[in-house]
Amino acid sequence: MAEAVPTAFLHARQASDPDLIAIGAHARANFAPTLLGSFTEELIRSAPADLLIVRG
Repeated sequence: MAEAVPTAFLHARQASDPDLIAIGAHARANFAPTLLGSFTEELIRSAPADLLIVRG
């Protein structure tokens, strides 16, 4: 199950080759509001395109 999001994202990215990727992000812990989810953090480290990250 942990690979479901990265795999789906990879397939969608390869199919559309976007210039901009918009993604919603949220921290799971209320005591650490500056943290992002692990998928979003990895996406920032190796961004395949420009990113728009919206905190929820």
